[in-house]
Amino acid sequence: MSTPLRFIPDSAKRWTNASDERIAVVEVTIRTILGIYLLKPTERNRSLILGVLGRAQAQLGFELYGYAYLSNHGSLLVGVRDAVELAKLMEFIHGNIARELGRKEQSDWRGRFWGRRGRPILVLTDADLVSRLRYLLANSTKEGLVSHPSRWPGAHCARALCEGRAEHGAWVNRTKLRLLRSRAARKGLVNESEATTLYRVQLHKLPCWADWSDEAYRQEVRKMCHDIRQEAAAERKATGRAVLGRKRLLRMSPHHRPDAVEKSPAPPVHCRERTLREGFIEAYRYFVSAYRAARKRLSGFVDACDLPKGGVPPVYSAAEHAT
Repeated sequence: MSTPLRFIPDSAKRWTNASDERIAVVEVTIRTILGIYLLKPTERNRSLILGVLGRAQAQLGFELYGYAYLSNHGSLLVGVRDAVELAKLMEFIHGNIARELGRKEQSDWRGRFWGRRGRPILVLTDADLVSRLRYLLANSTKEGLVSHPSRWPGAHCARALCEGRAEHGAWVNRTKLRLLRSRAARKGLVNESEATTLYRVQLHKLPCWADWSDEAYRQEVRKMCHDIRQEAAAERKATGRAVLGRKRLLRMSPHHRPDAVEKSPAPPVHCRERTLREGFIEAYRYFVSAYRAARKRLSGFVDACDLPKGGVPPVYSAAEHAT
């Protein structure tokens, strides 16, 4: 299978959440189709993305440590109990962001929204947790789009973490809105706000720093952001490049396609400890082998059933026969 399977073994659940349940921490990344700027950082898009995150938290109850959505890609750092919860939150978040930001009012994009399914990468050590949070915070600044992480106008956790305040977003109940408008004599009389709920996006401390005071945690995040700003400024000075800036960002069309999209192969896991990393990779290979065998047996069972004539029976992908 070319697409990595969601795999969270018990050995990856190295921390506990606020309810004292064992959790694994996962970095989830996703990119728009062809790198198009469908996530353009308008105030409206920011509110809708935060609304989706807040609604997802309210329904699924997972811990969120950070988020950053640039014009054509997004990243999350989450704590999950198992692979099922991970699949549910990825489906909910990515599906609803695509539906909301693909609407006529936002981008009027009628084709496929995401370039591929979101990619989850497990994080296995405290040092890697800190590293991934720093990397996520650097999104927007390291690309030279803004001078400081908190200046990104879109959905980004830097401001909330540095200031220690929760952000809120709008969730529009489209079913309720359609019902209200269908009952109204004149559709223009029903405003979208009548079917909108504000959701709070709750950010949690990294599990390795869970016992820190709120102020100590804010100070550490501020230091990270300061270092990120200093490093980006030094690079701009060396290369002669300037910050793109908020105004130029917001003038771009949501259908803008960059000349090139930076792509690098995703690692199978974020882990600096060689033994842990190799142990996970070995366990993953065993899991994939067992998964394929189970799929093959299931496919054989389905093929043996009495299917109605006139169609094509479900088949087991030839690629999945490979071991």
